[in-house]
Amino acid sequence: MLTSKQRQHLKSLAHSLKPIINVGKKGYSESLLQEIDSALLTHELIKIKFLEAALSETDATLLRLCLELNATKVELRGHVATLYRAHPEKSRIKV
Repeated sequence: MLTSKQRQHLKSLAHSLKPIINVGKKGYSESLLQEIDSALLTHELIKIKFLEAALSETDATLLRLCLELNATKVELRGHVATLYRAHPEKSRIKV
């Protein structure tokens, strides 16, 4: 669990990031899970954009992704969510 200071720090780091994953009408799937897992392993802090077709299930999909991937939701603003998961061996982001 992140404190409010840690969350604010991650928000400031994520401000300049562009969404690297788009969630479409299929919503949650194994391929989406693998793609996000790979992105979190590489970047630690990522943005995910939910397209119009997936908006109705945004909260449920995001919650399921966080639980499955052991990630933390930093922020959900509009259609864009920010996720964080520290690298298991060498974390580049100091929280």
